[in-house]
Amino acid sequence: MEIKINGTNLQVKYTLRGYFVFEQLTGKPFDIKGKLDEYIFMYSLLIANNPDILLTLQDFIDACDKDSSIAIEFQKLIVNEIKIEAQYFQKEEEKSDKKKA
Repeated sequence: MEIKINGTNLQVKYTLRGYFVFEQLTGKPFDIKGKLDEYIFMYSLLIANNPDILLTLQDFIDACDKDSSIAIEFQKLIVNEIKIEAQYFQKEEEKSDKKKA
């Protein structure tokens, strides 16, 4: 997915690297416990996929304040990826159950 923030097109993908960036930024294991964590994770996905990004976390939050569609697009992406992961793990669990039977 590509998103435009402050006139710059940025790539956004839900990646493992995004989790790592979140943990580096927060100094804690990945766990979304509130709105701040949610926005830090969105920002982490930007950093993970745009290594030359100049946007700070504060700039990102300001951009989201000015244009709520930015956060909405991120949330859609995250929810969709969580659904895909859940389907994958459900299929893996079903395969495991069949092998046990």
